[in-house]
Amino acid sequence: MAPGGTGLNRVEDGNWDTKNPNRFYFVTTASFTGNSRLWRVTFDDITNPSAGGAIEVLVDGVIDGPKMMDNITVDGAGNVYMQEDVGNQIHLGRIWKYETATDTLTLMAEHDATRFIAGAVADIDGTGTKQSDEESSGIIEVTKMFKHVRGYDTRHYRYFLLDSQAHYSSVNGFPVDAELVEGGQLLLMAVPGGTDADEDEGGEYWGHEGRE
Repeated sequence: MAPGGTGLNRVEDGNWDTKNPNRFYFVTTASFTGNSRLWRVTFDDITNPSAGGAIEVLVDGVIDGPKMMDNITVDGAGNVYMQEDVGNQIHLGRIWKYETATDTLTLMAEHDATRFIAGAVADIDGTGTKQSDEESSGIIEVTKMFKHVRGYDTRHYRYFLLDSQAHYSSVNGFPVDAELVEGGQLLLMAVPGGTDADEDEGGEYWGHEGRE
Protein backbone atom coordinates (compact mmCIF):
# COMPACT_ATOMS: atom_id res chain seq x y z
CA MET A 1 0.00 0.00 0.00
CA ALA A 2 1.43 3.36 -1.05
CA PRO A 3 1.86 6.05 1.60
CA GLY A 4 -1.43 7.83 2.14
CA GLY A 5 -3.43 5.01 0.53
CA THR A 6 -6.39 3.16 2.03
CA GLY A 7 -6.87 -0.60 1.99
CA LEU A 8 -10.42 -1.71 1.14
CA ASN A 9 -11.72 -5.28 1.09
CA ARG A 10 -12.88 -6.05 -2.48
CA VAL A 11 -14.34 -2.84 -3.87
CA GLU A 12 -17.33 -3.58 -6.12
CA ASP A 13 -20.07 -1.32 -7.51
CA GLY A 14 -20.60 2.41 -7.06
CA ASN A 15 -23.15 5.09 -7.93
CA TRP A 16 -23.43 8.86 -7.75
CA ASP A 17 -25.92 10.55 -5.42
CA THR A 18 -28.92 11.77 -7.41
CA LYS A 19 -29.44 14.69 -5.03
CA ASN A 20 -25.89 15.86 -4.41
CA PRO A 21 -23.33 15.78 -7.25
CA ASN A 22 -20.48 15.90 -4.73
CA ARG A 23 -21.42 12.53 -3.22
CA PHE A 24 -20.53 9.04 -4.39
CA TYR A 25 -21.58 5.70 -2.87
CA PHE A 26 -19.77 2.38 -3.21
CA VAL A 27 -19.66 -1.02 -1.53
CA THR A 28 -16.90 -3.37 -0.46
CA THR A 29 -18.02 -6.98 -0.79
CA ALA A 30 -15.43 -8.69 1.44
CA SER A 31 -16.41 -12.36 1.98
CA PHE A 32 -19.32 -14.29 3.48
CA THR A 33 -17.71 -14.21 6.91
CA GLY A 34 -16.04 -10.85 6.30
CA ASN A 35 -17.18 -7.28 6.82
CA SER A 36 -19.11 -5.99 3.80
CA ARG A 37 -19.74 -2.24 3.91
CA LEU A 38 -21.54 0.63 2.20
CA TRP A 39 -19.42 3.77 1.95
CA ARG A 40 -20.10 7.39 1.05
CA VAL A 41 -17.49 9.76 -0.36
CA THR A 42 -18.31 13.47 -0.17
CA PHE A 43 -16.01 15.66 -2.25
CA ASP A 44 -15.41 19.26 -1.23
CA ASP A 45 -15.64 20.20 -4.91
CA ILE A 46 -16.35 17.53 -7.54
CA THR A 47 -14.87 19.76 -10.23
CA ASN A 48 -11.58 19.52 -8.34
CA PRO A 49 -11.42 16.05 -6.70
CA SER A 50 -7.86 16.60 -5.51
CA ALA A 51 -9.20 19.27 -3.13
CA GLY A 52 -10.23 16.43 -0.86
CA GLY A 53 -13.36 15.53 1.05
CA ALA A 54 -14.63 12.94 3.51
CA ILE A 55 -15.29 9.20 3.44
CA GLU A 56 -17.62 7.42 5.86
CA VAL A 57 -19.14 4.00 6.50
CA LEU A 58 -22.94 4.02 6.32
CA VAL A 59 -23.70 0.30 6.62
CA ASP A 60 -21.49 -2.22 8.39
CA GLY A 61 -22.43 -5.77 7.44
CA VAL A 62 -21.24 -7.35 10.68
CA ILE A 63 -23.39 -4.98 12.73
CA ASP A 64 -26.33 -4.37 10.39
CA GLY A 65 -26.77 -7.71 8.60
CA PRO A 66 -26.02 -7.44 4.84
CA LYS A 67 -23.68 -10.07 3.39
CA MET A 68 -21.32 -9.50 0.47
CA MET A 69 -22.98 -6.39 -1.00
CA ASP A 70 -22.26 -6.28 -4.71
CA ASN A 71 -24.35 -4.25 -7.19
CA ILE A 72 -26.02 -1.01 -6.11
CA THR A 73 -28.14 1.83 -7.46
CA VAL A 74 -29.30 5.19 -6.12
CA ASP A 75 -32.94 6.10 -6.73
CA GLY A 76 -34.33 9.53 -7.56
CA ALA A 77 -34.84 10.32 -3.88
CA GLY A 78 -31.20 9.60 -3.08
CA ASN A 79 -31.76 6.21 -1.41
CA VAL A 80 -29.30 3.37 -2.02
CA TYR A 81 -30.35 -0.16 -3.03
CA MET A 82 -27.81 -2.95 -2.52
CA GLN A 83 -27.80 -6.55 -3.78
CA GLU A 84 -26.03 -9.44 -2.10
CA ASP A 85 -23.86 -11.89 -4.06
CA VAL A 86 -23.00 -14.51 -1.46
CA GLY A 87 -21.82 -17.32 -3.72
CA ASN A 88 -22.55 -20.94 -2.87
CA GLN A 89 -23.71 -20.39 0.71
CA ILE A 90 -26.72 -21.60 2.67
CA HIS A 91 -28.12 -18.10 2.73
CA LEU A 92 -30.87 -16.42 0.74
CA GLY A 93 -29.46 -13.61 -1.40
CA ARG A 94 -31.20 -10.35 -0.48
CA ILE A 95 -31.81 -6.77 -1.60
CA TRP A 96 -31.49 -3.94 0.93
CA LYS A 97 -32.54 -0.29 0.91
CA TYR A 98 -30.58 2.36 2.76
CA GLU A 99 -32.52 5.59 3.30
CA THR A 100 -29.98 8.38 3.39
CA ALA A 101 -32.27 10.96 5.00
CA THR A 102 -33.09 8.79 8.02
CA ASP A 103 -30.04 6.49 8.22
CA THR A 104 -32.43 3.52 7.99
CA LEU A 105 -31.67 0.08 6.54
CA THR A 106 -34.61 -2.04 5.29
CA LEU A 107 -34.73 -5.55 3.83
CA MET A 108 -36.67 -5.25 0.55
CA ALA A 109 -36.50 -8.69 -1.07
CA GLU A 110 -34.88 -12.12 -0.87
CA HIS A 111 -34.71 -15.26 -2.99
CA ASP A 112 -37.44 -17.91 -2.82
CA ALA A 113 -36.76 -20.12 0.20
CA THR A 114 -38.38 -23.14 -1.48
CA ARG A 115 -35.70 -23.07 -4.16
CA PHE A 116 -32.58 -21.58 -2.65
CA ILE A 117 -32.09 -22.91 0.86
CA ALA A 118 -31.60 -26.23 2.73
CA GLY A 119 -34.70 -28.45 2.54
CA ALA A 120 -35.86 -26.91 -0.73
CA VAL A 121 -38.92 -28.57 -2.25
CA ALA A 122 -37.89 -27.59 -5.78
CA ASP A 123 -34.98 -29.61 -7.18
CA ILE A 124 -33.65 -26.98 -9.57
CA ASP A 125 -30.45 -28.68 -10.67
CA GLY A 126 -31.84 -32.23 -10.87
CA THR A 127 -29.43 -33.70 -8.33
CA GLY A 128 -31.93 -34.26 -5.54
CA THR A 129 -30.19 -31.69 -3.36
CA LYS A 130 -30.75 -28.04 -2.56
CA GLN A 131 -29.69 -25.21 -4.86
CA SER A 132 -27.80 -22.62 -2.84
CA ASP A 133 -25.69 -20.79 -5.42
CA GLU A 134 -27.91 -17.85 -6.35
CA GLU A 135 -27.25 -14.20 -7.05
CA SER A 136 -29.33 -11.04 -7.48
CA SER A 137 -27.55 -8.69 -9.85
CA GLY A 138 -27.65 -5.51 -11.90
CA ILE A 139 -30.31 -3.31 -10.30
CA ILE A 140 -31.33 0.00 -11.93
CA GLU A 141 -34.29 2.33 -11.40
CA VAL A 142 -36.65 2.51 -14.40
CA THR A 143 -39.57 4.43 -12.86
CA LYS A 144 -39.62 7.10 -15.55
CA MET A 145 -40.06 4.46 -18.25
CA PHE A 146 -43.47 3.63 -16.77
CA LYS A 147 -44.86 7.12 -16.30
CA HIS A 148 -48.31 7.37 -17.92
CA VAL A 149 -48.22 3.64 -18.77
CA ARG A 150 -51.45 1.87 -17.93
CA GLY A 151 -51.14 -0.53 -15.01
CA TYR A 152 -48.16 1.23 -13.41
CA ASP A 153 -48.52 3.73 -10.56
CA THR A 154 -45.41 5.91 -10.49
CA ARG A 155 -47.03 8.33 -8.05
CA HIS A 156 -46.99 5.70 -5.32
CA TYR A 157 -44.30 3.23 -6.44
CA ARG A 158 -40.76 3.19 -7.74
CA TYR A 159 -39.82 0.50 -10.26
CA PHE A 160 -36.50 -1.29 -10.51
CA LEU A 161 -35.16 -3.67 -13.15
CA LEU A 162 -32.90 -6.46 -11.90
CA ASP A 163 -32.07 -10.08 -12.54
CA SER A 164 -31.80 -13.29 -10.56
CA GLN A 165 -29.13 -15.84 -11.47
CA ALA A 166 -29.10 -19.51 -10.46
CA HIS A 167 -25.56 -20.83 -10.85
CA TYR A 168 -26.00 -24.56 -11.40
CA SER A 169 -24.06 -27.05 -13.48
CA SER A 170 -26.85 -29.45 -14.47
CA VAL A 171 -30.53 -29.39 -15.46
CA ASN A 172 -32.75 -32.42 -14.80
CA GLY A 173 -29.65 -34.48 -14.17
CA PHE A 174 -27.88 -33.50 -17.41
CA PRO A 175 -24.67 -31.45 -17.23
CA VAL A 176 -24.60 -28.04 -18.87
CA ASP A 177 -21.83 -25.61 -19.67
CA ALA A 178 -22.15 -23.14 -16.81
CA GLU A 179 -20.35 -20.53 -18.93
CA LEU A 180 -23.21 -20.65 -21.45
CA VAL A 181 -26.34 -21.95 -19.72
CA GLU A 182 -27.74 -21.41 -16.25
CA GLY A 183 -31.01 -20.41 -14.65
CA GLY A 184 -32.20 -16.88 -14.25
CA GLN A 185 -35.03 -14.38 -14.42
CA LEU A 186 -35.34 -10.75 -15.46
CA LEU A 187 -37.48 -9.06 -12.81
CA LEU A 188 -39.34 -5.81 -12.24
CA MET A 189 -39.57 -4.82 -8.58
CA ALA A 190 -42.16 -2.28 -7.38
CA VAL A 191 -41.28 -0.44 -4.18
CA PRO A 192 -43.84 1.71 -2.30
CA GLY A 193 -42.97 5.41 -2.34
CA GLY A 194 -43.47 7.15 -5.66
CA THR A 195 -41.69 10.11 -7.20
CA ASP A 196 -42.27 13.71 -6.22
CA ALA A 197 -43.71 16.03 -8.84
CA ASP A 198 -40.56 18.17 -8.84
CA GLU A 199 -38.11 15.31 -8.53
CA ASP A 200 -35.16 15.07 -10.86
CA GLU A 201 -35.34 11.30 -11.12
CA GLY A 202 -32.09 9.40 -10.94
CA GLY A 203 -31.01 5.85 -11.57
CA GLU A 204 -30.16 6.45 -15.23
CA TYR A 205 -30.78 3.32 -17.23
CA TRP A 206 -29.13 1.99 -20.32
CA GLY A 207 -30.43 2.68 -23.80
CA HIS A 208 -33.23 5.12 -22.91
CA GLU A 209 -33.22 8.88 -22.52
CA GLY A 210 -36.41 9.04 -20.48
CA ARG A 211 -37.88 11.93 -22.46
CA GLU A 212 -41.62 12.45 -22.44
